[in-house]
Amino acid sequence: MKTFQTGLVIFSLGVCSVQVVLGCSLNWSQPSSKIEGCNDQGYVLVAEKLAEVTIPGEAGPVPIWATFDSSHVMVSPFAGQSWRIAFLEPSFVQLSKDEFQLLEPGGWKRLFRRDVKNADILHGAGDWKGQISKDNDKITVWASCGWRLDFTKGRISQIKTSRDKMLVYNYANERLASIACDGKTFVSIDPVERPAGTLGITIEGRRYTLEKSGRPNVQRNKDSYFIAGSTPSFHRWSGEGVSSRTFNYSVDDKSNPLLTITETGKPDTVIGWHPGTLRITHYGEWKYEVKPPKTHWENAQISRTNPKGMTESWFLDWAKGKEVIRGGDGVTQIMTWFTSGKADGRVRTKEIQQGGVTNITRYAYDENGILRRRFSSDGQASTFTTNGLLESISDGGTPIFFTHKDGKVFISLEK
Repeated sequence: MKTFQTGLVIFSLGVCSVQVVLGCSLNWSQPSSKIEGCNDQGYVLVAEKLAEVTIPGEAGPVPIWATFDSSHVMVSPFAGQSWRIAFLEPSFVQLSKDEFQLLEPGGWKRLFRRDVKNADILHGAGDWKGQISKDNDKITVWASCGWRLDFTKGRISQIKTSRDKMLVYNYANERLASIACDGKTFVSIDPVERPAGTLGITIEGRRYTLEKSGRPNVQRNKDSYFIAGSTPSFHRWSGEGVSSRTFNYSVDDKSNPLLTITETGKPDTVIGWHPGTLRITHYGEWKYEVKPPKTHWENAQISRTNPKGMTESWFLDWAKGKEVIRGGDGVTQIMTWFTSGKADGRVRTKEIQQGGVTNITRYAYDENGILRRRFSSDGQASTFTTNGLLESISDGGTPIFFTHKDGKVFISLEK
């Protein structure tokens, strides 16, 4: 398969598939990372889809995720310790004097930094912006495509969509009671748990139940850990035609926390993490090693090994523009990209190491950051030329034509 990338369009020749890369939006896909069971920082990450909801004006329904993050020690008012239902409880928290973190309603996190000249202005990943009010009571973050989140006194108050619709979060007794759009309530939460540990939630007229079970609280005493009571945490989600996996909590003989996931027709999956660092130690039969990052803006170096001797690893360095992935089959993939200039973010090299053989593909761009040539160590080369809306690729001397609109949206491909 031959893959080419020009501008914002990535497409693969041979199967004629296409992926349009969007830079400005909220992320509604399942929260995940390159290594199963943990996030990019090496903390346990589990996501469970609860339902879908239709946002007026947006294309198609969006999922509502419940996510478990072992680094999140706070207790969700809905799902318990380390769990979040981000659609119900987006947040914006301060990590350090000049660093902040947005939890998007889709469950993904986005980092922000203060402006060097104006401490009330924030700059976020993906060209997001933010502003803190003079009295610190209000924080607003927004993207150029129209999405905006407003936080008042530490909690979400409203979300403006890319289609200028407003999702309004209504509270009663300091707790979220409902979410409305265009004056119509489409999410409502029961004011009390009946029976205890069971919470009723209505989404677009469909009734759901969230059940909780006790999770042991692991505390430290000098060099040892002990159990001090338990906290009700997400156990199961159910409703008409819906039945989630079940989640149960325990500890091993060294007081390391354990999360057991049970799914009908499949063997249980047990995930463990260290009670001090909170980083993953094992996922099923896989044993993990995590080298923590130095800052919030960096990723951990993560590797894991199973009893068969297979090893997988992953590390992404945004600052240097480099990602290294080693698969269980022994193949190592290394990709680098430009981190400044007109070609900022575009691929510089792709390297594949397998069986002692290394193949490197290099990409060359012109002064405007447009891809012009691709050549690899095995002798293959491609030249890219542009003329208005018609671009021509010569691959091994064979012209391949394709057209696109405004240089962004893929229309058709002819070979």
